[in-house]
Amino acid sequence: LTWLSCVIDSFLIHYVHMQSLSLEQSIVHTLAFFDVFDACLTVEEIEIYLWCYKSPSRIEVQTALESLISKNIVVSERGYVGLRALANERIQRIALLEKKLDIALRAARKLRYIPFVRAAFVCNNLALGTVRSESDIDVFIIVSPGRMWIARLIVTTVLRMFGLARTKKKEINRVCLSFYATTDVLDMSKVTITDPDIYLMYWVRSLMPIYDPENLYHTVQRENSWIDIYIKAQQSCLLSQDKRAMTTTLSRRVKQLLERMWTGAVGDLIEQQAKEI
Repeated sequence: LTWLSCVIDSFLIHYVHMQSLSLEQSIVHTLAFFDVFDACLTVEEIEIYLWCYKSPSRIEVQTALESLISKNIVVSERGYVGLRALANERIQRIALLEKKLDIALRAARKLRYIPFVRAAFVCNNLALGTVRSESDIDVFIIVSPGRMWIARLIVTTVLRMFGLARTKKKEINRVCLSFYATTDVLDMSKVTITDPDIYLMYWVRSLMPIYDPENLYHTVQRENSWIDIYIKAQQSCLLSQDKRAMTTTLSRRVKQLLERMWTGAVGDLIEQQAKEI
């Protein structure tokens, strides 16, 4: 009962906070988050990432933006809106985004052969569009339960073989393999470090699938529906199916063969050895 009471109190506090924010305030909150990364947004992106406000119409958002612009609170420039004039930086990042996304897709085409890998997403700066020239490429990988360490060992080995994985000496334009989860533990509320954990919520909402044959993107968003209280919409700028790394007959057969080899007690033993490595 004490736990339930705390949950209800927490919900009510955040609910009251949401009700107390006007649309203009919500827009400023949203832009403030991205301003930390020297980024500005389009009107569509503001709607997607709007903080603590329930689904306004496009007209309502544009009216609120016009009011904020007239008050010199936000700046509108070349189709982008921010707390500062950052449109040039945003436009310059477009080529960077495409280059780094191409590298991520090259890695994803290797991941589709690796046993127990169920999905891969770009995350962090690349997914949020706040990437810099010196940035690495963060990838979030979902694997089968009980085979985290086999998958992780092979992923690291393969991507290093092809010169795609980040190392201590080479970070720029290399894939950073820091984020893993298993299909049975996709609720990110278990790893929040603040209340609310604003960065984690934007992290989840901005995930972009580069290999997702089982459509786990929607599972991740459903498991994290607690974010809906803060950010209602989901990323709409997802890669189209034809641009993602797709499963082929060869990759499916290789994956199935290796997964059959590493089932049962044999697989458990190799899993422990992989963890030690």
